[in-house]
Amino acid sequence: MLINCKPGCSGKKVTTEGSLDVEQDEVVCTFCNEVIPASKFTKMSMKRQGDVIKRDNRKSFQFDCLTCNKKVQTISDGDKLTGLNCKGSCQFNISKFTIHAMNSVPKIVEEQSEESE
Repeated sequence: MLINCKPGCSGKKVTTEGSLDVEQDEVVCTFCNEVIPASKFTKMSMKRQGDVIKRDNRKSFQFDCLTCNKKVQTISDGDKLTGLNCKGSCQFNISKFTIHAMNSVPKIVEEQSEESE
């Protein structure tokens, strides 16, 4: 969506492209990454049109940590899961079958790479 950014943002033009950061609920200039004040109506219009910043945060074996209250990527050491960037003891609400699947994935990848050699 065309928005007014600070003068000199994209050369001599006053209007630039902007996108909505849905997580922060802010409009951001796509050229200078500055936050631009916008009304609720503008934000709703941008959201409806799909003019949003898309982030690909999907990673393998990412679960909700009950201790940190956020999604973290995990590592398994047999029977226990540990969050990559968690502080302290991590707690996850997942089944033992999921942990078993996590433990078998590296073995399958290693076996496939050995067969191809």
